[in-house]
Amino acid sequence: MGKFYNTKWLSLLALATLSGVALGDASSKQVDKLPAASASIEHAWVRAMPPSQANTAAYLTLENTGQSSLRVVGAHAHPQATVEIHSSNMVDGMMTMQAVDVVDVAAGESVEFSPGGMHLMIMGLEKMPAPGEQVKLCLEFESASLLCADVTVRKAAPSADASHQHHH
Repeated sequence: MGKFYNTKWLSLLALATLSGVALGDASSKQVDKLPAASASIEHAWVRAMPPSQANTAAYLTLENTGQSSLRVVGAHAHPQATVEIHSSNMVDGMMTMQAVDVVDVAAGESVEFSPGGMHLMIMGLEKMPAPGEQVKLCLEFESASLLCADVTVRKAAPSADASHQHHH
């Protein structure tokens, strides 16, 4: 699947609450709806690109501090853009990207969205945000709930001290 359409996002936004995420097939695992306090977005940043570009990427760590697994099924960003979860993989000596439909995070675990690995592709921006500007980034969970953070646009990954982002 990989593609998320505006009508889907609008209906999911209307249902906003929270749930969750870990890599792999978790279809056999119990995934419960959890309060927002059981997950957080940390070390988040959006890569600054030249103004002529319509696409960029976002990186973060999703921490599950709850007692149950969380499943991420999508993401979105404001200003309005299409967001897909992608995984970068080396195939026959070439780096390729592949859409990821779900990301599961076990209770007490975290998942890294990082350059060269799993990341969020932000596509179709009318205007590329400049370094220092904020992008509202939201992860959508299987329960149709959202976890959002205001994420700073940067040319490179932030240092560990300056990268703590709170959800709201």
